[in-house]
Amino acid sequence: MKLLSVSEILQKISTERERLIALGVSNERQEEYYRRLSVDCSDPDMDQRAFASATAGLDLSAEDLRFIRKALDGGDGR
Repeated sequence: MKLLSVSEILQKISTERERLIALGVSNERQEEYYRRLSVDCSDPDMDQRAFASATAGLDLSAEDLRFIRKALDGGDGR
């Protein structure tokens, strides 16, 4: 597995953030998602509701939803 440099990591984060916004997951939706998550992943149902809320009203494919989940969870500071 190749280790990424700091600049590669920052580029990946920037690209993911741009794609999230292009898919309709605004900064506000992202912030709300993180606010709604359970502490220490203690409540999977609560976490699922947070994700559903973050993507509510968006017409997205299953692939887009998987990307969004992975990108949001990658930025999860819990």
